[in-house]
Parts: sequence; structure tokens; C-alpha cells
Amino acid sequence: MFCPKCGNEVEQGAMFCPKCGNMLMSQEPVDLTKNMSDSGEQMQNNGNGYGAQPVQQPYQPYQPYQQSVQQTQESYQQPVGKHVEPKKSKAPLIASIIALIVVVLGVAGFCMRSTLAMIINPEEQVKEALKSSAGNLQTSFDTVMSDSSLASTQVVGKTDFTYALHIDRATVNGSDYLSYVKADTLNMHLQMSPEDKVIAGTMGLAQGTGKSSVIEMKIYMDTNNVYFSIPALCSKSFYMKTDDVFRDTGISYSDMFSYMGNAASTSNLSAYSGIIQAVVKDVFGAVDSFINELSYDKLGRVTFNGEQGDVKATQFAITVTEQNVKNFANNVIENVFNDDTLKPYLAFVSGYVTKDTCKNAVTNANLGFGQFVVNVAITNKRELVSVSFDTNSITTYKGSAFKAELKLLGKEKKNDCIYVNIGSDELDMDAMASASGDNVKIDVKVTPKSDNTSNQYLRLYMDAATKSTDASNGSLVINSLTLDGNIDGTSLDVAMSGSMDYKQINALDFKSSDFANAINAARMTASQENEVSSEVIKNISVLKNVLSDDMYNNIYRQMFGSSSIKSFY
Repeated sequence: MFCPKCGNEVEQGAMFCPKCGNMLMSQEPVDLTKNMSDSGEQMQNNGNGYGAQPVQQPYQPYQPYQQSVQQTQESYQQPVGKHVEPKKSKAPLIASIIALIVVVLGVAGFCMRSTLAMIINPEEQVKEALKSSAGNLQTSFDTVMSDSSLASTQVVGKTDFTYALHIDRATVNGSDYLSYVKADTLNMHLQMSPEDKVIAGTMGLAQGTGKSSVIEMKIYMDTNNVYFSIPALCSKSFYMKTDDVFRDTGISYSDMFSYMGNAASTSNLSAYSGIIQAVVKDVFGAVDSFINELSYDKLGRVTFNGEQGDVKATQFAITVTEQNVKNFANNVIENVFNDDTLKPYLAFVSGYVTKDTCKNAVTNANLGFGQFVVNVAITNKRELVSVSFDTNSITTYKGSAFKAELKLLGKEKKNDCIYVNIGSDELDMDAMASASGDNVKIDVKVTPKSDNTSNQYLRLYMDAATKSTDASNGSLVINSLTLDGNIDGTSLDVAMSGSMDYKQINALDFKSSDFANAINAARMTASQENEVSSEVIKNISVLKNVLSDDMYNNIYRQMFGSSSIKSFY
């Protein structure tokens, strides 16, 4: 046997060449992978089966003799007793990193799917937001018109209201009117019977909250007369015609009860509720196609500052053309004439009005506005938060300027906080209504526009908390009710606080008969005037509990010409 490297003759069975150290291979496969002990040592028999000795043997895989000598030498020429670690692959690490990236991107994509959708397809998002809002509006209308609401046969019952309003501040043109009075709290206990169109109760003045009134007026109103008396000043009762009292106010006494009483019974609204709901359904049925036809331009991101926090949204300009409006009207007509609920009613006018005549009238109509633009803003969750319109966007408009904006900026529900902004040539108005839990806030500011007077405004603000067990019983705690402004040169700053409770009752405390022998206040005889005046003068000192001493003395001097109130006594 010869060494394949140096050609030196070696003994049969030798593993290494004694001259060059080359590892020798036989023509037969040699299994170098013996069983390893737990200690990592390989046992090799000495040939006779006895005296096996542990020797260190590197593990090497079998390779055929046909490989080149150089490859064989590089693979096996290692020092005896040294373990050679195989090279580790980086593939598992790379795969783990890739898997982690995929998971992170997946989670981020899930969390930001609304934002990504707005970036990828913003037009589709605003369309879906508008359709969703229209659907919610239709649902709300159906709820109102359902048998359990306004269309119900139930009539609102008699209600008892108790008010206590404390005047915290009352300044007019710089004068503090609280300095003129001692009674700074208005107490009211009013009861209403809508079915009878009756209001009855008491109104009084007290010194401080939670106290009984020092002077009180009793009232009873029905469709014929208004009865009243002030027992602390005069034992007589008085009356006036209801129409005479309300004529100058521009309010119809009977109409005040129309929304509470029989006007909401089955005799009118509920009798037509099915027809109304069907028509409204047909109108909203054409909204989706109308929304799809409009043109949309993305304007960019915007942040609205609201009572319940900031709201981020994306703003769009929506262009509405005359043809869009005509298509919408024709689709509504199509829905109405195909509505099975309405067909019995349309049959009565079929000889005069048909679907084709209606659609032809719309198609041939000259609307004359060309096109206009409505701006809307939606959140990444496809919630509509703003709608605004300006007459300047109308192509052919030449009338007075007008603009309006509605913003829905609630935290939990968007309509928990509503803003309305209206602007015209005559005035600007900003209004806000916010509800969070039991808390309610209302803020309305009107700013007239005049060339003669600047800085005019009138603002009403209320911060209150509501509590109720049901629709018939509850309370309103007024934390702050303010009225301030500057109108036509008159400045005022009034602030009140207090409470109001309401509950259902079975009967009113007062009747018209409680004001028996009432005197017609507008037509008193001379004898009646003298009798009343004498009694009022006799009891005039009750006003000392209402007015400040200075105010009381001034009134007394004007009435009786005395320099001192003491001279009367």
C-alpha cells in the first residue's frame, strides 16, 4: 500500500502516512461514527474484545474515495482529540426577524386600518360616512314617528314644576340692581294640564335660597281668562282676557299646548304616520345613488376644538350640480310610485299625475343655480363631524350672503356635542349644546351687524345637571345661567343659579273658582280703584321685605309726598 500523496510505502491498515502524515483511505467505506457515551467519549475495541479504552475521536461524515485528495485532506486533517463544530446557518434567525416584522405590520395595519383606508381611497370613505349618517337620520325619524313616540295615542298628563332661581348678579348699564332689593330669589310652583290648556300656580320672591316667599302672586290661566291675586297686598282677585294678555307677545296661548296635548293624538299625526314614513323611506332610498354621483375633492386634515375635546378629521369639498339634484328627484319619484304602501293613495290622482309627468317636469325644469359646493369633514372612523355651506359657492347666486356650519364633536357619541354657526348680512349666531353624563351645557351667542353700533352681542349660557327616574319625573340643577350682552347701547350682565323639579300629578291645586268675584283689571270702576288703592296702601309695608330701604323710601315719597316713611305710621 502506498501513500497517494508522497508515494511512500506504508503498512496495510495504517491510517496515516508515517512520512507526510496524510490520512489514508481504504477502498472500503470506513464508519467513523461510533456510539458516543454520555460524557462525549468514543469507545474503540482493541481487537480481542477486552480492555476497551476511551479515546478522543473527532466526528466526521463519510465521504467517497472519488473526491479529490485535496478536499479529503482539508476535511480530515485535524488534530486528534479536537471536536470541530459545524458552521451554524443564519436562516432560522432571518426567518424569525421576518416573522416578527410581519406580525408588527399586521398589528399596525389592524390598528391603523381606518387611517390607511382614508389614505388609499379617501373618496370611498367620505361616501360611506355620508351614507351612514343618512341611515342614522332615517332611523331617528322612524323612531319619532313610531307608535311609541309622537304618533302614540297617549296624551301628556298633568305636570307639576317647582323652580327656585337665585339672582347671583344683575348689572345693567353699570348699575348693580341687587343693591335695590332684598328678595333675590324667584320661587315658582306651576302646574300644567295640556288637555285642558290650563296653567296654575304661584310665583314669589324670597330672601335667599331655600326660604319661603315674602310676597307671592297666585295665577290661573285658561283659554278664556288669566286670573291673579297678590294676597299680601290686596285681598281682591283680578282677571284679564287671555287673548288680550298674549296678543302683544306674538304667542298664541292655545298653540303653546299643541305639542303636548291633543295635537299629538291619533286624530292627526298618527293617522298619517304610515304615509309619512313611507315617503321618508323613499326619499332616503335615493340618497345612496345621489351620494355616489357627487364630485369629491380632498382638502386636507383639520382639527376642531370642541367642548369635550379636540377632534381630528379630513375635510372634503363636495360639488353638487343641477343634474345631480334632478337625478335625485327622479329617483325619489321612481321610489314613490313603486311603493306598495303609497299605491292606494296615488290611485286617487292617477288621472292627473303620473310617474312620467312628474319625471318629465323635473327633467325639463330650469333650476338656475348651476352648481354649489358643500364642505364636509369625517374622522378616520368614517364619522361625519362637520357640514358647511356658503352661498358664495353657488355659481349663479346674486342674493344676500348666507353661510352655515353644523359640527358634531361629542367624545362618546358625536351628537353629544353639537355646534351650529350661522352667518348672514344681518347677524352671526354661534350655538353649542353639550351633554356628558348628567351634565348639560348650552351656549348661544347672537351678534347683530349694524353700521351704526359696533360690539353688539347677546349671549345666553347655561351649565346644568339633569337627574330623572323616567320621562315623567326628574330634576334640573342649574349651576349657572347667565345672560350678558350689549344691544343698542344697553349693556347687561345677569347671572342666576338654582333648581327645577318636575313630576306627574293627577289634579291641579287651583281652580278658576278660587278667584271668585274677580275684578276686571282693565275695566275697574272708580269705586273699585279706591277700594283697591286703600288696601294696597295699608299693606305697602310688605315691600320692605322685598326692596332695599333706600328704594322703599324713594317709592314711598313718590307715592305719598312724605320725606320720611315714619310719618305714615
